[in-house]
This record gives sequence, C-alpha cells and structure tokens, in this order.
Amino acid sequence: MITFSGIDCAGKSTQLELIKQYLDSKGIKSRVIWSRGGYTSLVEGIKKIVRKDKGYTEEQKDEFRRELSQDLIKMKLLLWVSILDLIRYYGIVFRLIEGSGTLILCDRYIWDTYIDFKIKYPQFEFENWFCWKLMMKIIKKPECSIIFTIPIEVSMQRSIEKNDPHSEPFDLRLKRLKMYEEEIENGRWEQEVDAQTQIEAVTLKVKEIIGL
Repeated sequence: MITFSGIDCAGKSTQLELIKQYLDSKGIKSRVIWSRGGYTSLVEGIKKIVRKDKGYTEEQKDEFRRELSQDLIKMKLLLWVSILDLIRYYGIVFRLIEGSGTLILCDRYIWDTYIDFKIKYPQFEFENWFCWKLMMKIIKKPECSIIFTIPIEVSMQRSIEKNDPHSEPFDLRLKRLKMYEEEIENGRWEQEVDAQTQIEAVTLKVKEIIGL
C-alpha cells in the first residue's frame, strides 16, 4: 500500500491516476482508493438513514449542520462510529484487497483524517480514546507514505481554476496547512514532495520514491 496525502489541490488525484496508468502499462494490478474518516461506506449509509435535511435548501442545510454541531452527544457518537468504521475499513477491507494481490494506491490516509477530525471536532480529544488507540494498532500500515506540499496561494489558485464547488475559505485552508506542517515535523510521512513544480517532474519524483 502506498499513501498520498496533502491539502486540497496538492495534486494527489492527478499523481495517483498517472501512477495507476503506469502500473497498468507494466501489468501490475493496482487500485486507487479514496479514503476519509467520516465518509466511509458504513458512516455514509447511516447518514442517509438518519439525516433530516433531505429536500432542504442550502441555507436550511447550513442551519441544520450548525444545530448538529452544537449537540455534543450526537457529534461524539458520529465521531465514535467514524473511528470504528475506520477500523473495519483500514484493518479488514484493505487487507482483503491486498490479499488478492492488488497494490493499493490510497488517496488520503489516517493522518489526513486526523487533521480533518481535529478541525471538525475540536471539542474532543479523540486521540486519547480507546477506539482511536485500538485503530492505530491494527490498521494496515503503508509500505510507503508520501505527503505533497504546496503553498497556500497555489492551493487557492488551483481551486479557482478547477471551479471547486466545495472549496475551503482561505483562513480554514491556512489552518489545515499549518496542521499538515506540524505533522510533517512529527514524522508522520516517510517522503515529502514539493508538488508546485511541473506535473511530469512530480511524477518522476514519485516513481523514484516508490521504485518504479
């Protein structure tokens, strides 16, 4: 398993697709998997069943989310279920996929989710919870982990060029970038790649890192 991490528009999806195409050309079986805590299949299924904002306008949905964020019991339950599903997803599903002889190319991984959770659930010290500690012990560990880095200005410009409908505002994206920088200092990834250079140059660097 090879994991690709970084803020929005760092080039993860582009590089994953290029590496996937290269592996296909060499007859190497691989699969790109997008993974993000709180958006795994079981959690998304539960959300569809219990959510009450179906048919709401965007303004009504925003108000519904604000009300939900103030309900600590519901927020804690959702976070708890999200972590449990990551145990299933990373601990079982990923191992089954690799057991079939498939190389997993993972778009985001646990430290991207960690940053997501720290931003979305600042009221909880979830990293001290038993379920989080259990997950960190049993999840599938990558053979190679890569973090793509770009300046905040480049990230924002790429979002504009993509016309991203879910683009984060500058202040939130800057906060996320600083958190990534902290986790880089903490040694969460094996390799750091400057992704503001030409796409081809980044691809060559990635191939070099993973030995292709």
